[in-house]
Amino acid sequence: MSVINKLLSEMDKRESVEHGKYVPPVKKSRLNLILGILVAVIALLVVMITVYKYQDLEQQVKAKLLVAQEIAQQKQEKQAPRTQENTLSNKAQPLNEELATTNTNIKEDNNTSVKEEINNKVNEGEEPLTKSASAKEPQIISLVNSNSARAIKEDASDKQKLESTNKVEEIVFDNSANIEYLPVEDFTQEKAKSMKISSSKLTLAQELAIYHKDVNAAIAQGNKKGAVASLKSILSRKPSDIKARERLASIYYGEGNIVEVAKVLNKGIELTPHHYDYRLYLARAYASASQNELAIKVLRQANPPINGNVDYYATLATLARNSGDFASAEYAYQKLSTLKTSEGRWYMGLGIVLEQQKKKDKALAAYKKALGLYLSSSSSKFVKQRIKVLGSSDE
Repeated sequence: MSVINKLLSEMDKRESVEHGKYVPPVKKSRLNLILGILVAVIALLVVMITVYKYQDLEQQVKAKLLVAQEIAQQKQEKQAPRTQENTLSNKAQPLNEELATTNTNIKEDNNTSVKEEINNKVNEGEEPLTKSASAKEPQIISLVNSNSARAIKEDASDKQKLESTNKVEEIVFDNSANIEYLPVEDFTQEKAKSMKISSSKLTLAQELAIYHKDVNAAIAQGNKKGAVASLKSILSRKPSDIKARERLASIYYGEGNIVEVAKVLNKGIELTPHHYDYRLYLARAYASASQNELAIKVLRQANPPINGNVDYYATLATLARNSGDFASAEYAYQKLSTLKTSEGRWYMGLGIVLEQQKKKDKALAAYKKALGLYLSSSSSKFVKQRIKVLGSSDE
């Protein structure tokens, strides 16, 4: 049995060596899958970062190229005036050299010709003719002068061209004084600047227009203090400005400051007595403060024409009638009754105040005229009643 067991064991060993032992397959775990996904994500991030850095580097290179181009362009612009100056100097240098050479040649030719002429005359036994040399001198001088004049003229024309290129036009604004820094090309200092001052005075109309705009802006923003300040500035420059004075009075009236309203409007009445709206607005301000007597007094101090001043006399008539001042009310209604109108209310008012003054005949006549014109139903009923009462009392 032991021998058989040994044989079997040896056979097992041989089979194991030839075919190998059976190893069951290993299952892939979830950890390997997660690791693979992480590796792929990291690789993708690396690729994206690399692409972004490349694009950023490309943009930086483009920006540097643009800056370099701008710097080169600025250098070319700064070197342009120097090039012009060098061109002028180069043009002037040959002219000066030519002029110097011409003068030297002329002098040498002159001396040589004079000497030869003297020698010839001496050999011939005659006196030297110095006059011939002196006769040539004007020609030489004229030639020199013409060359120098031509050089000077060309130099001046070139300078004028250069000055015209560097000329700075004067800029004048509407403000009282404007300072503007203008770049000026200078051949010695590249960054030199000149300060140019220009001034101009605004007309009174322009100043007032600016202040009126300021008033409108301040009122739109609810800035009453700013509006008052601008209106006072207008009146200090033009006290007769009616619009500014009325707007200032209206602001004070809105604040309930009757004292300031009276100051502003009384000054306007003093300066412009024929502008009757000042008196009308002042009377209404007094009436709002229950000062009817002052209001009536302000209106009775003037006698404006009825045309264009209906509100003036209507306000006076109402204030006077309500205050018991029937004489002032009669005056106002007499003015209003002269209007060419189809309304009968003015005659009705006149009849009322006449009746209050015991002027029955005149009151009856006024009522009858009112009845012949347009009246509302209630007013017509009232007038008929008063005519009946006054008529029966006469009988």
